[in-house]
Amino acid sequence: GMQLGADDYLSKPFKELELRARIRVGERIIRTHEALVEARETLRFEASHDPLLRIWNRRVILDLLTIELGRAKRLQSSLSVFFADLDFFKHVNDSYGHLVGDEVLRRAAGRMSSAVREYDHVGRYGGEEFLVVLPNCTAEAARDVAERVRQHIGDKPIVTTPTQLEITVSIGVSQWHYGQEISGLLHRADVAMYRAKQNGRNRVEVENAS
Repeated sequence: GMQLGADDYLSKPFKELELRARIRVGERIIRTHEALVEARETLRFEASHDPLLRIWNRRVILDLLTIELGRAKRLQSSLSVFFADLDFFKHVNDSYGHLVGDEVLRRAAGRMSSAVREYDHVGRYGGEEFLVVLPNCTAEAARDVAERVRQHIGDKPIVTTPTQLEITVSIGVSQWHYGQEISGLLHRADVAMYRAKQNGRNRVEVENAS
């Protein structure tokens, strides 16, 4: 029985007090195991997520992009990405402080995550800039998702403890094409995002690789 996976046993006839003691030991072992599993999952989450926004961190979102690019090459499917950058975010920090700025980032990340498709990946690229990876998605479809993100963030104010703020976002979309590396794909999205900034902000621009 021990070789088959049992942790303990009693021989008949057994005493009730001994049975109760063995059960308590078993319960303690189970609680310890559950605590170790929970601690391991917590460490895994913290290693892969941004500590403030609770979305994918930069390392993981780039790893996911690499995985999705490999899948797109293998299946000959489409793949798009977009950069999203909060407009005038420095003004928020300078005027209201970093605590309010952090709350704005959290709310914006939440709205962004709720606006994308279920199988899209949202990560913090750095500062107030986000990277979204959209598998099996053309530039045209990615524009629709990006526009939905823009509306979710900008259509109603973000309410914080001392005030409420009108926050908008500028988004640059790029579609991968065969033979293009990740650096080129991200560069095109970055160019499109800065074009959105130059064209008045609170808008979506597409840098179509085709």
